[in-house]
Amino acid sequence: MEDVDIRVIQVLLGHAKLDTTALYTQVATRTISSVMSPLDRITASGHLDEIPI
Repeated sequence: MEDVDIRVIQVLLGHAKLDTTALYTQVATRTISSVMSPLDRITASGHLDEIPI
């Protein structure tokens, strides 16, 4: 998300104020960074043989 101009995100979200978009991007960044992906869970548990193909 670092390479995307915040004004592009502002237009896509339909925000009139850039401050609103900035608030959403801060919240989204914290939320995304706190989520563990399913693949990370599988590799952390050591059950690589249970991955469905």
